[in-house]
Formats: sequence, structure tokens, C-alpha cells
Amino acid sequence: MCWGGHPDQAPLPFALAALFARLLHAVSPWLQQVNTHLVISPHLSVRLAAMAGIALMLFLFWRASFLLARRPGVMPSDPLGAGAPVTDPLARSPIQAC
Repeated sequence: MCWGGHPDQAPLPFALAALFARLLHAVSPWLQQVNTHLVISPHLSVRLAAMAGIALMLFLFWRASFLLARRPGVMPSDPLGAGAPVTDPLARSPIQAC
């Protein structure tokens, strides 16, 4: 089985890229009225879709790691009492460890 990027093997990425290309191509005339030097080609819109997908993936990975690290069961207990206090930077309240 070859995963060489044929549309019949994985149609979802190609469909999403085509949808994003059509959306940005439809918005392109309006953007050219605002800024005459801005031209969005279908190739550029697919690149923007890929960048947005990667940025979304990285943000969701960071958020999942952050929430996992805040769980009390994941944090080790400090046997010597010399560690830094565990506080939540968002709420500024200590997290209770089990």
C-alpha cells in the first residue's frame, strides 16, 4: 500500500485545502480593494490553511500538556519539603496534591 498522497487514499486533507482555497479566493477581491498589493492565489491559500492547521495542532498539544501537568495526581510529592510551592499561574491559588 502506497501513501504517496493520492486523493483517493486520503480525501479529507485535499477537501479541506480546496475549501480553504475557495474561501480565500472568494475573499480575495475584497482584500484587493483594501490593499492593492495583496494577491491571494490558490497556492498561497493552501499554504495558509496548512499553517493554520499546524498552529491549531501545536496550541491544542500545549493546552493538553498544560492541563495534564496541573492535575494533582500527576504531581509528585516533595519528601524533603525543599521544592518550590505548586501554584496555579492563572488563578494564583495553591493546587491541593493528593
